[in-house]
Amino acid sequence: MKNRPNMRYCKGTPDCAEHLEFETAFNPDHATTCIVGVDLLLAGRDTFPCMDGNDLQIAAPTRLEMARYIRECREELRNSVEIKTYDHWCETGLHDLENYIKPGDKVANDIVENLVNAVPPAFLAEYCTQLGEVYASIPGPRHTMKALYSTFHRETRDYWIFDGYCFLCENKNRYDAPTTLDRFIKELEGTETADD
Repeated sequence: MKNRPNMRYCKGTPDCAEHLEFETAFNPDHATTCIVGVDLLLAGRDTFPCMDGNDLQIAAPTRLEMARYIRECREELRNSVEIKTYDHWCETGLHDLENYIKPGDKVANDIVENLVNAVPPAFLAEYCTQLGEVYASIPGPRHTMKALYSTFHRETRDYWIFDGYCFLCENKNRYDAPTTLDRFIKELEGTETADD
């Protein structure tokens, strides 16, 4: 990961949550490190503990800079392999599937098998799999809502393609699914514009 002058990204592990180490100076003679938990940051928290026992309230422009840096680091982790595997997913520390794979990604058999074994599939065939849990719903015909399912189609014996969020028995992505991080950045960019 490329560190910023005052920030270092630390991916999640089984023993430690994903976080940033943020160097700050309360006064010119005293610098300290604050630990910014990514989940807490994305939940809207703006005050974090520092190593010297103080708490630091972080202004919106700095939180936006942090969020953009987290996105860069996550993308670097995500894109470090051509075919996404279950072991690599675990190594990245990205606990949500939506943070690890995007429509069009190549996905190894072990991820699809793990997901199918976790929740019975809505649709299962040798060439296509749709997870059993509804991801989202969008307006359908006659003022009804239609369910969308995480969908994979088999490209070769070795891997699948993640199609995105599709209607049952289809593999056309119908939903641009922003991650929590994407929504957080968009929200902060909105306040940045409002402050101008």
